[in-house]
Amino acid sequence: MFSFPQPVYQQADTGGAGTNPFSAQTSAGGIVAAGCHECECELLFAQVMAKVMRVKDMCYDDVCRVEDFRSFRRRNMAISADYAKIYLQPLGEAKRLKFAGGAAFGSTHIGYALDLAAETLEAWGSTRQRGPADLIMPDGTEISPDWAGPTLDFQELVASVMTGVGYEATRAGLRRLVYGNLSIYTDLGAVLWFCQMHEQRFNYFRDGRVDEFMECFERFVEYVRANHAHDHHTFAPNGSFGSEEGGYLRAGLRALAAGDIPGSMKIVDHEQRNILQNFMYTLGPAVPGHVASSLGSNSDFKNFMNALESVQLGGSSGYGTSPRFNGIRAQFSFSKEAHFLTRRGVPFREQPLMYSFKPEDHGEDFTNPNVRTPWFQEVVLHWVKAEQNEFNWPAYQPQTLFESAGPDHDMIDGPPDLQQLLYADLGRIRSAG
Repeated sequence: MFSFPQPVYQQADTGGAGTNPFSAQTSAGGIVAAGCHECECELLFAQVMAKVMRVKDMCYDDVCRVEDFRSFRRRNMAISADYAKIYLQPLGEAKRLKFAGGAAFGSTHIGYALDLAAETLEAWGSTRQRGPADLIMPDGTEISPDWAGPTLDFQELVASVMTGVGYEATRAGLRRLVYGNLSIYTDLGAVLWFCQMHEQRFNYFRDGRVDEFMECFERFVEYVRANHAHDHHTFAPNGSFGSEEGGYLRAGLRALAAGDIPGSMKIVDHEQRNILQNFMYTLGPAVPGHVASSLGSNSDFKNFMNALESVQLGGSSGYGTSPRFNGIRAQFSFSKEAHFLTRRGVPFREQPLMYSFKPEDHGEDFTNPNVRTPWFQEVVLHWVKAEQNEFNWPAYQPQTLFESAGPDHDMIDGPPDLQQLLYADLGRIRSAG
């Protein structure tokens, strides 16, 4: 009768392809089937997408409604937690996935922006009396625009004059942040899960086997588009998943696989130009008309984002709209407040765990991808410096304090271990979801 040769197995090489300064240098080891990468790598596809779909479908009482704040706030926390899980995996090479670490904080603060928008709508609107609700609060209160008397209350009128943001723009902001948060996760979140799980199985990042990694990635793209086209608009034929537009994603992944973190910044171009520009800022053709109509106008969202990221109130020195909320700018903390370096109560311009967006430095319009994309690339590189404890601390004096975010606001009288702070907060984000 016919007989088949037994597969040949080899011990994974632990020598690697040179020192990677962005790796924890933890040897993963393991048995890898020689010559079986194709069949083995395809076994990961369904496992990766099971993780993504679990979060995508996580809604309150299993009902996903654009009005239900409980559902999408819960999902936002799960998205943030997943990014933290990817980064905190014990596999040493996962530490190359700086985007997952930074995204955990970014998504967490998107959640705080959702809270702010919901609280604002509740203050500016009224308990639903006519028509469908725009927002259902966690306690079940249904909110809709004012319908009796003046359509603008005093606070909304002042905000509209100062910032161009009123009830309609805030509603558009809330809904598009929800949609954008999920769109990034279904696209780049799935890619990050794939990178982490592939490396855990094959160690190709560690061994410098870039071409083989990319070969499996291309089949992963084909698998997702064939099997999940109807699960989210990013996966549709005209969606952003696996996009070749600009060559950003593949150039970034190749650099990431080779241990070239600066070169991997092209992934930010994919995130901002291919995903968010079309699924949050301007709503491209991949977003069906009925979905687009529920997300408000592009001009309303433009006003909302520019107000959120650019308007400075209460002497916040460029770090947010209030001392309690610092926008969706780069701040690496679990709480709404950032870890803050001050002298005599005045914040330094350069912060170890925050990277401000200032219009005078980066450009006026945050919704312009040519303005925000270079800034986000700077954000990731700032994250890398902080994680490596490479921040250039000022000379310490008694009046120079580093205020730690959290309920106790501990004052530290000397440079702290930034990596320890970052990892502790990532652990909190992981646990919260």
